Amino acid sequence: MSRILVVEDDGETAKEIIAELESTGFDVDCEATGSGGLARAETGAYDVITVDRMLPGLDGLTLVETIRRQGITTPVLVLSALGDVDERVRGLRAGGDDYLTKPFALLELRARVEALMRRSPEPRQTTLRVSNLELDLLARTVKRGCRSINLAPRELLLLEFLMRNAGQVVTRAMLFDMCAPGDGRRRTRPQSTAFSGRCVQASSASPPRTRIGSGLCPRQGPGIPLN
Repeated sequence: MSRILVVEDDGETAKEIIAELESTGFDVDCEATGSGGLARAETGAYDVITVDRMLPGLDGLTLVETIRRQGITTPVLVLSALGDVDERVRGLRAGGDDYLTKPFALLELRARVEALMRRSPEPRQTTLRVSNLELDLLARTVKRGCRSINLAPRELLLLEFLMRNAGQVVTRAMLFDMCAPGDGRRRTRPQSTAFSGRCVQASSASPPRTRIGSGLCPRQGPGIPLN
């Protein structure tokens, strides 16, 4: 079954979009914030993403630009009340594959989603490998060699982010923005350290380097992301 990610902060609009797409047989997930949508989009588990341009926090175009910089090629349909030619061009140049102006007919939205799915996509990335660590993006399971590692859902998101950024400096703020939007201020330092530490140790065959004033730098092993 094809999977669609809907990133829409208006509750009524989101319900209408979900109902229309599910009536066609699509499996639909929904996020109401840009950071939540980004975390889901980074899993690479979707066939099409619809993104509202005006989202709280991380706006829609920044979300699209971010996943494109990461090499994620999932087709994106941008939805916006900004319908001027210049605004549509901005949406497409940010990395959107199509642009639909609000208000729109649900039948047209469904047709545009179906058209995006008919394009010849590149094979979706379903597994991440760094050294002897393997993360199955669809089954959401982790193995180091032959040993399974049990992680909570948010820890899995954090581990995925670390693996995608192996060899790069990752700050505490970046970690919580990716995997627990809005929770960072409510966590005490010991809680957040334990939360991050379990995943950092799972993600690195060697202890991560700490760059003072910057953040963690998980070591890049010989493994590479595989499709």
